[in-house]
Amino acid sequence: MEYRFAQVLHGKLYKRTLFIVLVVLIHINSIFNEVIRLSFHGKIQEAIVLTNYQWLMFYPGLYFFAMWDALKRQAEEEKKTSRNSHLSDQRHL
Repeated sequence: MEYRFAQVLHGKLYKRTLFIVLVVLIHINSIFNEVIRLSFHGKIQEAIVLTNYQWLMFYPGLYFFAMWDALKRQAEEEKKTSRNSHLSDQRHL
């Protein structure tokens, strides 16, 4: 699941908006989209020179934090669901 949409499914619209704004900020400041375009056209050396690595290095951390947050929320939801289903099973006995 795309990490930016996992927060929407969990009702965390503020976090999703923050993650998307940060990703756009990183893309703009690191010139990432232009670097990708240049590399697709085979201009690897030009892409390496153009890249702003100070900004680009924020991207993996943000990406993995968003994934961790989504997985943590999913685990919490599953724990609540299993606890509630266990309680309802005991009531029917």
